[in-house]
Amino acid sequence: MMDSPSGQVHIDFGWTDDAIFYIFQEVWCRLCLLFGREAASPRPQPESMEIHDAYLRALLPSSIADVFDSADCVEDQPEPFEVGARYSRPWMLEDITFSLITVEYYLVPLEVELDPRRCRITLEVDCWPFGGVACLLALVEGFGFWLHGFDEGFGFNSRADLDAGRRKGGLCSVEEGSPTDR
Repeated sequence: MMDSPSGQVHIDFGWTDDAIFYIFQEVWCRLCLLFGREAASPRPQPESMEIHDAYLRALLPSSIADVFDSADCVEDQPEPFEVGARYSRPWMLEDITFSLITVEYYLVPLEVELDPRRCRITLEVDCWPFGGVACLLALVEGFGFWLHGFDEGFGFNSRADLDAGRRKGGLCSVEEGSPTDR
């Protein structure tokens, strides 16, 4: 197992539709009850994925659930993208649920700034490697939010960096290889 990188693991994003963001906050609070360090019960196991997927699906308005239901599941790495396009590949809701069950981090409450409309998802990582943030990027972008950037513990990847095809560290960085290759 590799040493843990320095830095905090987080995702920064913005929104324009307050009603959709309110729904996201409600969904996030409920996800924290399942996947947070202070969860009322032990972390869900893959065998219970169908139950938790149904729970997550019930929380979403049909317009947002449809985004995930129509997702084209492809390999983990996103295809080259246009400036302004979504960064993450589309994910099926079941894949997001499975990833949340199997990753090595806990969800914590959102950090929100109302002006400008900006939000930070911070993760409490248990060990390294921890499973990455790809499922959460897909969740954020599936709600129609704009990704400002993310940090998987190897340095902040701004949207400008991502649009230019640059990405810092992480186990799934195409350009830089795994952290053990450095």
